[in-house]
Amino acid sequence: MNEETADGMGDVLTHPHGGGPAGFAPGAAGPIPTERLEEEYQKVGRWKGPHATPEARAQVRDFWQRQGGPGLRWLVARLRSEGHIDALDGVASLLAAAGETAILPILEELERQPTRDQAGALLHALAWIGEDGVAAPSVLAPRLEAALASLWQHDADLREWAARSARLLPRAHAVGLLRGWLERDADAEVRRAIGAVLGVDATGRS
Repeated sequence: MNEETADGMGDVLTHPHGGGPAGFAPGAAGPIPTERLEEEYQKVGRWKGPHATPEARAQVRDFWQRQGGPGLRWLVARLRSEGHIDALDGVASLLAAAGETAILPILEELERQPTRDQAGALLHALAWIGEDGVAAPSVLAPRLEAALASLWQHDADLREWAARSARLLPRAHAVGLLRGWLERDADAEVRRAIGAVLGVDATGRS
């Protein structure tokens, strides 16, 4: 997660750079009614009003941390109908804070061909997880590589975040995916993101 985003979300999440998963214990809270989940979802990403205080933000963080894997799956699915940038960024940060626990729910949603906004939020979360030094479980690597590869035809912003998300892959998978992109992509930001993952400059030189 970059410094600007981390600063903006600091009161909502405690995002442990380099620290791995952050307290999302599967099944910790037990079944929660959908109405309650939706009520708490509406508080995510709020920067004005009663839900914008440090105390309210901490309560939002704590609620979602208690939901575990089921809560993560609900969050990624809820993004299908979300278009507000603050909510999208807020959920992406919640998912990123979950670390490795969030990778499978995000991957499953990417495989369902999400909306453009949903895909963007999911890729932000994956990229931030990878930047914290987390690696995807090896059993998920082929599926994750295929899901990222399917985003090649999208706009440059999604391609950039897909490239950044490739940091989660084993080195051989990341190189196999991104070398071809580096040869074909003309967008400077996409090439810079690819180079950062591969350890080369935008021309492909190490």
